[in-house]
Amino acid sequence: MTSLLNLVGGECPNVEDMNDLFNLLDVNGDETIDKKELSSLLTIFFRLLKENEIDVEIEEETDILF
Repeated sequence: MTSLLNLVGGECPNVEDMNDLFNLLDVNGDETIDKKELSSLLTIFFRLLKENEIDVEIEEETDILF
C-alpha cells in the first residue's frame, strides 16, 4: 500500500487506517487478502488514477513491489 501511495505522492496511512483498509479488502472475512481481493484493490486504484488523469511513471519493477 505504501508503495502504491508513494507512486502518486500520497501520504502513508497510519496503523489504524491500514487495519480499516484490510478489513474492507478482506471481503470473505478469512483474515487474509487473497489474489481476487488484491486484484479488486488494484483495479479500483488504477481506475481512480485514470479518472483523475494522474500519470504514474514506473522506472523500475521494484518501484511497485510490496
